[in-house]
Amino acid sequence: MLYAHLANISYAASKHAIESCIRSAAAEIEAEIAKETPLGRVGEPEDVADVIAFLASEPARWMTGQLLYVGGRWRMHQYPN
Repeated sequence: MLYAHLANISYAASKHAIESCIRSAAAEIEAEIAKETPLGRVGEPEDVADVIAFLASEPARWMTGQLLYVGGRWRMHQYPN
């Protein structure tokens, strides 16, 4: 089934423009992040899953109250509002 915005071409065009812009920006940002990590790539779901599995394992039983960054050395900047 084809979805379209009948009688609302301007809306459809603006939505596509925004989506295209966001996809392009995301690809550029991903490349920049990859450059800043030791492995030269962005994280994969498996990278985070491995840390979660460790934290749920018996060897991590004595860990409490820790803040862990799982980002391959890259961390998103936090700016005050």
